[in-house]
Amino acid sequence: MFHHRGVRQAPPGVVRHDLAGPGGRARAGGRLEAGVVGRDDDALTLLTKAVRMGESSTDAYLQLGNLLRERGHHDRALQLHKGLMIRRDLGDEEEKAVTVALADDFAALGRIDRAIQTLEQLSRRRKDPEVMFSLHRLHHRNGDYDRALSSLRDVGKIDKSYGGEKRAGYLASVADALIRDGREEEAGNYLDRARKEHGESIPALYISGMQAVKRGDLDASVRNLERLLEVDIGYFAEVLPCIEKALFEAGRFQDLERFLRDLLKRNPGEARILTELASFYEKKGEIDEAVRLLEEERELVSGDPAASARLASLYLQRGETQAARRMLETVDTASENTDIYFCRVCGNVSSAPLSYCSNCSSFDTFTRDYEKIDR
Repeated sequence: MFHHRGVRQAPPGVVRHDLAGPGGRARAGGRLEAGVVGRDDDALTLLTKAVRMGESSTDAYLQLGNLLRERGHHDRALQLHKGLMIRRDLGDEEEKAVTVALADDFAALGRIDRAIQTLEQLSRRRKDPEVMFSLHRLHHRNGDYDRALSSLRDVGKIDKSYGGEKRAGYLASVADALIRDGREEEAGNYLDRARKEHGESIPALYISGMQAVKRGDLDASVRNLERLLEVDIGYFAEVLPCIEKALFEAGRFQDLERFLRDLLKRNPGEARILTELASFYEKKGEIDEAVRLLEEERELVSGDPAASARLASLYLQRGETQAARRMLETVDTASENTDIYFCRVCGNVSSAPLSYCSNCSSFDTFTRDYEKIDR
C-alpha cells in the first residue's frame, strides 16, 4: 500500500485544472512532489520525471495514477486520470492509454459497467487490439464469458496471434473454473466449444478427458486423452493411469496394447512408452514377451533408467540375478537426478524410496542394494 502519512489530497477540481494546461502541469507536479518528498521513493521518482519532462509528462502522471491504484488509492487514481483526459494535447496513443487507465480505475472501484462503457466509447472510434483485450478482461471479470469471447475474437481480427488456439484456451479456462464451482454441465458446453475452436487445444483435451472419466463416459475419455498425446506426448505419464482406468472399466483393457503400440510407432524414441508396454505384458503374466520387447530395443532401454530398471525387474522375476545386475550396471541414475529402488519381494521398481509396495502389499521392502537379492 502507498501510505500518505500526512500528505493532503488536492480537491478533484484543482487536480483537473492543474493538469489541463501546459503551465498547470508543471505547477501540479511541483506541489505533488513537495507533498511526497521523503515519503515514497517510487512516487517521488515518477513525479520528478513529470516535472523534468514538462510538456511531455503525460506518461509520468499516467504511471503515477496507475501506481496509486495498485496501492489501493482508487479514487485518487481516477481523479488524476480524469484530469489527463481534459488535456487538449493528447496524442492518439496517449488518449488510448489514459482511457484504458480510467477503465481500470472504474473497475478497481467495482464500477465494471462504467469501465466497459468507457472502453466501448473508445472502441467505436478506433479498432485497437489493446482496447479490445481490455474489454475482454472486463467482460470476463463481469462473468459475461460470451462477450469476453466476442472481444477476444475482435482482437484476433487485428492480431492474428489471437486465433483459435487462444480462444480455445480461454474457453477451457472458463470450463475449469466452472468445474471448481460445481457447474459441471455448463463446463461441458464450454469444453465442447473449446475443442471446436481448436481441435488440438491441450487444455481443452486434457480437461475434457479427465471430466469424461469422472462422469463415466469412458469412450470420450480415451478419445480425448489419446488425441492429447497425439498433440503432445509429454503428458503421457500423467494421463496414462486415466486411460488405463477407462479401458479397464469399459472392459477394453486389451485395447491398451493397441494404444501403446500405436503411440510407440508414432514416437519410436520414447522409452517411457516402451516401458509401459512391457509392463502391460508383465501384468498379463507374459514375462517372456515383456523381456523380448525390451531386449529388442536394447540401445533405447540402456539410455533410460526407468526402462533399464524395468528390464532388470523382469530378469529378477525369471530368476536371472546376474542378468539383472549387468542391466543395472548400465543405468546412469545421475543423468536423471534420481535413484532406482526395487522391492526385495516381487522386484517392483520405483524412483522413490517407498515404505509400502503396492504391487505385493509388503512394507519396508524397497532397497537400492541388489546384493541383498541373493540372500
